[in-house]
Formats: sequence, C-alpha cells, structure tokens
Amino acid sequence: MDEISMSAGSTINTTSSIFMATFSTVHRDKEIERSQEHPDEFPEVNSALVRFNKDLSTPSITLAIKAQTPPSWTLKRGTTAADIIWSNVSISWWQQLIQTALVYSLVAAFTLGFALPVAITGSLSQIGYLAYVVPWLRRLESLPSWVIATIQGVLPPAMLSLITAMVPSMLRLLANMQGLHSRQGVENCVQIYYFAFLFVQVFLTVSLSAGIATIIGQLPDTVEAIPTLLAQNLPKASNYFFSYIMIHAFTTFAFTLVQVTGLISMSVLSPLFDKSPRQKWMRRQSLGLQKWGTFVPVFTNMACIGLIYSVIAPLILVFSMIYFGALWVLYRFYPPKLSDLELGATGLFYPTAIRQLMTGIYFMELCLAGLFFLVRDADGNATCTAQAIIMIVTMAFTALFNFSLDHRSGLHWLSSRPIFKQLTAQTGSKGKDMCVATKIFQDPCQDETITSDPPVLWIPRDELGVAEDEIAHTRETYNSIGISCDGASLNAQGKLILGGQPPDWRLK
Repeated sequence: MDEISMSAGSTINTTSSIFMATFSTVHRDKEIERSQEHPDEFPEVNSALVRFNKDLSTPSITLAIKAQTPPSWTLKRGTTAADIIWSNVSISWWQQLIQTALVYSLVAAFTLGFALPVAITGSLSQIGYLAYVVPWLRRLESLPSWVIATIQGVLPPAMLSLITAMVPSMLRLLANMQGLHSRQGVENCVQIYYFAFLFVQVFLTVSLSAGIATIIGQLPDTVEAIPTLLAQNLPKASNYFFSYIMIHAFTTFAFTLVQVTGLISMSVLSPLFDKSPRQKWMRRQSLGLQKWGTFVPVFTNMACIGLIYSVIAPLILVFSMIYFGALWVLYRFYPPKLSDLELGATGLFYPTAIRQLMTGIYFMELCLAGLFFLVRDADGNATCTAQAIIMIVTMAFTALFNFSLDHRSGLHWLSSRPIFKQLTAQTGSKGKDMCVATKIFQDPCQDETITSDPPVLWIPRDELGVAEDEIAHTRETYNSIGISCDGASLNAQGKLILGGQPPDWRLK
C-alpha cells in the first residue's frame, strides 16, 4: 500500500494528491478484503501444509508422513510463514531439478571466471621477485623499497576485495533462481556457493599463482622436478595471506566501530530517497543488517587457510590467533545483526560452516601427505613414505567421521523453532492440483496477504496541523482506512523526524 509522502520543502497545497492517494487506498483495501474473505477463489497448488499438535522427533515425523504418501511426493520443512517463498511452493520436482542444474552451472562458470584477475593479484604479491627474473619488469627495481613493499603487501589484498565486492549479490541472485521454498534455504545456498568461491579463488588460485610466480626464474628442464620445486617455494605464498588476514581484520574493525555503511545510508541515502516515515523507519531497521550466507563463509575460509598453511608456514597460526581473538572481542561488545525480525533463528548455518571447515582439514592432510612424499635424502631417495601413508589413512578416517556427522541415527539439522512440515505433492498428473489446509488451528502457515490486516497510513505531524486535519477527515469519510501521525513529525525546516515505530508495527 502506498503511503502519502511528504518531502522537505514541499508546500501545503497537496489536497489533490492526498485525495487521489486516499481514494486509491480505499479501492485497494476493498479488493484485498474481498479476496481474503474468499480464499477458495485463488488457484489451487500442488502442496499440502501439515502441522502437528504435539512435539515429535524428526524421524517420527518423517515416518508418519512418508508412510501415508506416495513415493513421488517430496517432503520439505520450514519454520514460519514469513520464511516461505510462496511463489516457489508449488514448483514440481523436475522444474526445481532443471533450475538447480542451471544454477550450479552458472555458479561454476562464475567462480572459474574470476581465476585470471585473482591470479594477477596473487602474482603481484611476488612482484619483487618477478622484477628480478622477468626482463620487462626490471624497471621496477629502480623504485624505492617501500613502494615495492606496498605493491606486494597491501595492493593485492585490496585489489582482491574490490574484484570480489559484487560476488555476494550475484550469488544471492543465482540462489533465488533455484526455486527453493524457504528464504533461509536460499541463504544457506548462498553460504555454500560463497564459500566455494572464496576457497577456490582466495585460497587455491592465489596459492598456485603466488607459488608459480616464485619459480618462474628457476623452472627445471624436467617436469618431474616441478612438484618438488613448487613445494619448496610454496611457503613464500604465505606472505600474501599474512597481509590478507591483517588487512581484513583492520577493515572489519574500522567498518564495525565507525559504522561507515550506516553513516552513508542515514546521512546521504536517507535524505535523498526516503520520502515517508515508513521508508525512513525501514531503512533504520535494516541498518547494519548482514546476511548469514555472506557473513559466515568469510570466517570459515579464513579458518581453512589457517589450518592448511599451518603445515606449510606455521607462522600463520599466530596471525590467525590474533585475527580470531580480535574478532571475538569485537563481536562480544558489538554483536553483528544477522537476522531480521520476521525470521526466527535457524540451525542451518552453523552445521554448514562445520562441514565446510572439514574442507580445510582435508587439504591440510593432503598437503602434509604431499610434503612427506616429496622429502628426499642426499641420494634423492624418498625418506618419509611411511608418514605420507599414515596421513592418507588419517584422511580416510576424517572422511568417515565427516560422513557420520550427517548420517548418524538418520538425523538432520532442523530449525530451533520447528513449526510445520510442508509436503509438496508431485504426482506428475495433469489433473487438478490439490491444496489441503488444516482446520484444527488458526493456521500460521499461510501467506500474509491472506491473513494480515490492512496497514495503517503513517504521516508526519506538522506545526500547522495539516496532518491532524487530514486524519480527522479520513476517519470521518473513510472509516476503513487506518491513519496515524504518532511517532513522526516535520520540523520547521520540513525535515522528517522519527520518534517511534509505525502504528501497525508488531514483532512477528
């Protein structure tokens, strides 16, 4: 519903605009009310919402439903009505399969497409060595040492941050195309995709490009000697991650303490774009809100880098300890805002982060096994083959443990507030779809457009009393419209001032 907007410097002669807005509001309210009174007129979908009146365990619920449903039906679960993406509820299994395959392909292409620019940033971290061995870069040797240090220390992580700045938004756009029925499920997919991107680009691509850059001048004639030479020079690539960890820590501290994003949003964007009290209030509510899907993978990837490089360059453990210790102190006093008020807490993101952390353990064990295989004595014979085999066996046990995390007792990670189970019927028939809703409870698992009350118009109070007159006139003429000016006002300069919450606001 549109609200009456009043901008700074506007004149009072807005009678026609107010009349048109009021008439349009009344017309829309009547249409919405009629539709809410006749929900049977909406097109039916191939979904059924099942709600239990007792708390049951996950295996019991699964067995109870699957025992009475055909195998072609798909069991899904959700938390609250606000979490459901209603437009995706009735998507058939084959439609979601096609969309998922398409999204996977786009994410893979998107991730690999960043390999070249990220590899360039990794090579820049070894610019001092490249200037010595590459003829057309030798002119850089004439630069002062502090310039070289800045180029290979500060510039690569800064360039990497700029290159990947738009990645979270693009991955979230792709995840929304996947056809998932839950907003938290979409955010969990973003978490998976973003971690895969960070691990491939920030760790693998940077490590390989920085390591290869250190052996350009000493490439051997035989291919067999390249792995040994690369393993000997791979610790030099850790210099990049020393700078990356510290720069990320400093920028996180700066943006959290100074609130740069919030300062720009409230000081620049709000005066330009917020023309009504509700718009300004919504901007204030979303201030500092971060998404789980892009917040957690950054730290998971940092932990993986610390684990892997702990066997290559153990000094990185000191940097990782400082990094995570500083963030623990920071977020203890300035906890991040990670969920909006409409969604309850879920249990999806922490287990996903734990499983992703296992990737770092796998690569740590793989790197350690490779280093053991490459150890040679004075005669060129392998001397640590037994240790390498032990690491391979350890990797197998790690995989077994990882497998048991999700399959022990057949349990699955659930929300901490399980409210309903959604059963999507996908029979493949071309007949009528079905829609089953329980009558036992006042069902909270419905689209808010069916159950919500009309929103209240929120206009700012002014010194001339125009708002009070309009409220009195609207209530007398159109008793179906709720209107209020509580908590919002215009000062003498016409600036919008908020002093409270919207009149129809409630914690959902």
